[in-house]
Amino acid sequence: MILQNKSQNSKETSLNELYRIAEENEINVMAAECPNCKAISLLSPSGKCYIGMDYKSIETERDERQYLAHDIGHCVKGAFYNPYSPFSLIEQQEYQGGILIGWAWF
Repeated sequence: MILQNKSQNSKETSLNELYRIAEENEINVMAAECPNCKAISLLSPSGKCYIGMDYKSIETERDERQYLAHDIGHCVKGAFYNPYSPFSLIEQQEYQGGILIGWAWF
């Protein structure tokens, strides 16, 4: 996991920086159709992480940074769940995914 804490830094993490972080962590980011959630992260059976971004539904660069940072968080923290998971597990894994949002400074 290659992450640098920018919470002490007043500079926003750029979109290019987030894509670089994804690449350095071997996370494949690709276009996907998921208009209800706008982005989704998946862990393959082989342990490879993928992020699908619905670029047609994401309206601003700030939103793209937010969704990308959140899903990178899921990948680097290993915070995944399935649709049948209990709400408490989903809430915990979403919290873990969201930790990177604060790090990315929005």
